[in-house]
Amino acid sequence: MSRKRGIFTDALGLILTIVVTAASLSDNSHGIQLLDQVHVAHSGISMAWVDRGC
Repeated sequence: MSRKRGIFTDALGLILTIVVTAASLSDNSHGIQLLDQVHVAHSGISMAWVDRGC
């Protein structure tokens, strides 16, 4: 079973949130789930830059 990992870091590269989902989930849905988790865990964050990665 394949998995996708979403990692949210601060400006120093410290990991704030990680989300692991099934690989069959679309990138858009995966990103939304990650940002929802970030909002719950770190409500003070008001801006984020995203990168699809490789």
